[in-house]
Amino acid sequence: MANHLLVVMTSAIDGRDDEFNEWYDTLLLKEIVSLDGFATGQRFRLDDVHPAGVDDSPPGYLAIYEIPEDQLETAKASMAASYAERAASLAAGETPRVPLSPALARGASYWFTEIGEKLTSAN
Repeated sequence: MANHLLVVMTSAIDGRDDEFNEWYDTLLLKEIVSLDGFATGQRFRLDDVHPAGVDDSPPGYLAIYEIPEDQLETAKASMAASYAERAASLAAGETPRVPLSPALARGASYWFTEIGEKLTSAN
């Protein structure tokens, strides 16, 4: 069986990166890693220099969450339950356990399944 990744690309509203990063690091990252099916999570910031021809406005941040080979459906169900809790809380006029940050400009997430072995410089 193969391991899996949830890859999340996000951007903060201009001038609100500190607020966005505080929210992501202290709430969202920890929330996702605590969900059933997730093993690890780590964030990255876009480097200031990228190859020519790259999108002029790429997302500023990347989060990579690792899901063990037999936990993909569990992780997907956990994420769906988290989204449902947020939606139900908002619909009831309540604050969700992990509210979205008002500093979030945009975000997209994708599930990936490995298709080959990991190579190292020794390979």
